[in-house]
Amino acid sequence: MYCLLQARWRGVLHHVVDVHEWCLGDNAIAAACEHEPLNEPDGGKKWLEAGDASHASLTKIAMDTRLQRSLRFYVNFRYVFTILTH
Repeated sequence: MYCLLQARWRGVLHHVVDVHEWCLGDNAIAAACEHEPLNEPDGGKKWLEAGDASHASLTKIAMDTRLQRSLRFYVNFRYVFTILTH
């Protein structure tokens, strides 16, 4: 579960620049957004530009080492919470 959450979290950095399919690691594994295909070519949204200041800021936050390590906590918390509430 942790690896899946981490991959999805990093996928946000692709999604916000209107890239919905990409390769992981050494280009051996394909990854993609899980949403339905967008109806309009641009999805009716304004996308960030890859590498611009906004995207760089989001990347800095999303890839923060401390935040990346904390994702494991949230996966474990969710799992335990589900067990305790059912």
